[in-house]
Formats: sequence, structure tokens, C-alpha cells
Amino acid sequence: MIIRSVHIARNGKVIGQYPPEQLAALMDSGHFFDSDLCSSEAFPEWTPLPEL
Repeated sequence: MIIRSVHIARNGKVIGQYPPEQLAALMDSGHFFDSDLCSSEAFPEWTPLPEL
């Protein structure tokens, strides 16, 4: 399955939707926190972002 976008949530609120190819760079830049959660059509359950 191709993942088109990943939803990111922080403190119970969705803060954005991002293309998966941008996530690594955004994590490295400090845009996201280890406590942020993510979800997409491939993994509908909210999962800690570092597990992606």
C-alpha cells in the first residue's frame, strides 16, 4: 500500500498532515517530538511517531 500522507497528533490534537518522504527531515530538524503520534491509511491506529 502506498502511503500518501501521514497525520501527526500532539497532545490529543491533529497538528498536520505530511507526505511520508518529509517526515525524517522534519523529525531531524526538531519539528516533531518523540511523544507525537501518527496515523495513515496503512496504519489507522495512532502510533508513536518514532515507531514509524
